[in-house]
Amino acid sequence: MTDKQLKFIVGLIADKILSCKDMEEVKKAVDEMMKMVNKKGSKDKNK
Repeated sequence: MTDKQLKFIVGLIADKILSCKDMEEVKKAVDEMMKMVNKKGSKDKNK
């Protein structure tokens, strides 16, 4: 992964968290991101 790709991903994560109004929204945002990562990971394992 290049620095540019990593910066892009971190920027998306930061934007998602910064848009949260309270810690409950942060928890939901993190849960959503983890679900996306786990779905992506399960697809990669099936290849």
